[in-house]
Amino acid sequence: MRILACLVLALSLLAEDDPKASFQKRWDGLSKKDAQEHVARGDHAADKKLYRLARQEYEDVLAGEPDNAKARKFLGYAKFADSWAKDRKVVVKTADGAPANQWEALIKAFRAKFDPRAKSLSADFVRLGDWCRSVELADEAAQAYRRAVAWDGTSADARKWLGHEKEAENWLSKEALAERNALREGVATAPKGEPWDPADTRIEKALGAKMTKALSPHFEAYAVYDAESLSKAVQVGEVAYVECVRRLGLPEEGAYLPGRITLAIVDTAAQHAAYVEAFYTDPQERNEMKGLGGTVGRGRIEHRGAANVGRRVAHNTAHIVVREACGELKKVWLAEALANLVTAELFDKSEIYCVGRALTGTRAGGWTFDDATTWRPTMRRWVETGDVPSTLEVMGIENHAALTGELGLKGWSILDFLSHARAAEMKAYVEELKKGTAPEAALSNALGWDAEALDVAWRRYVLENY
Repeated sequence: MRILACLVLALSLLAEDDPKASFQKRWDGLSKKDAQEHVARGDHAADKKLYRLARQEYEDVLAGEPDNAKARKFLGYAKFADSWAKDRKVVVKTADGAPANQWEALIKAFRAKFDPRAKSLSADFVRLGDWCRSVELADEAAQAYRRAVAWDGTSADARKWLGHEKEAENWLSKEALAERNALREGVATAPKGEPWDPADTRIEKALGAKMTKALSPHFEAYAVYDAESLSKAVQVGEVAYVECVRRLGLPEEGAYLPGRITLAIVDTAAQHAAYVEAFYTDPQERNEMKGLGGTVGRGRIEHRGAANVGRRVAHNTAHIVVREACGELKKVWLAEALANLVTAELFDKSEIYCVGRALTGTRAGGWTFDDATTWRPTMRRWVETGDVPSTLEVMGIENHAALTGELGLKGWSILDFLSHARAAEMKAYVEELKKGTAPEAALSNALGWDAEALDVAWRRYVLENY
């Protein structure tokens, strides 16, 4: 017995001499506390009939303790022999059972109880990160600090060492900040388009006006404004095109358009109406388009007025790239997610151009979708309270009229996550969509995830980075 005890002690001392082994031992200990806290939170939420939050917490338990029986049971699993599988007889609670008028009070009480405990657990991970830096384990330190931020988004120490920067209430990782700044700076050096002046163009005939024209690598551009204004719009479009292709995981040199995108910038309502008459043949579609401030069709973007030209160009370039790279999609989530992501990266704004889109979310606090500087803190708050649409809800939308602010925000965040965490597989996902595979099935085929697994990984990304 004494020999065994001495052996255990010797192994422990060796682990202390090996920083990586010592880290793993410390990490495993904190991970156990992590899982126990998720169980406690899930139990409390389930007891209060906050089933959406409970489900989220129990899913997080399984990420660290896949054999946790309580979490498995709540999530509808049964054990067969030595493995867990979904029990089709069990109906998993996906909607809250608590009265809607009590939800805010119940969430407030939940946070009052568990936020201090989350801060304490966050501080434990910060101390582990500090120890890692003291023994020169940089990757392990970052791992610990990310978990600290997941538990407490206000952890200044962890944010500092991860290189996060705060703009108003919006935290940005150093990677996100570098990407955004490079994108915005790239507009100034992007192709402006060469002057181009063919006679009797279809657009000019339709408008009855002489227009400034330019050709760039991906745009055939027309405007009733001066050449400088047109050049700025073309530069935004070129940068947006390259970023769209990158976010979809596609090689930049690939040919994803049948030709150049036609960009038309008109001035008056009459010119806009004339454009619609010339390029839209369906009477109902014509009437709808005439009431808008611009249009997007197959390979065509039109904008009316001098204001917000860049934002519409970026937004609609994304729609065209997705349509051409993926084919005609029955589900619209990816096109709208990419449009919002690229536009927000360039401008901190993403106006609601698509017919039927609500300008605001339904949640309290006056949140409005078009202010992209609020997206990260808003998304984090929703995740922390379990008040967020599921991935299946987002990917199941079949037309833009059914999109809401909440679904749009979740879609943007899913794409933000996938294009960073699973960038190598995005090309395969796009290829699946092009074959006509449903978005949720494409996830499984290309990334090996179902919607639930994606939600778990996505939430961790939000909590560690937003």
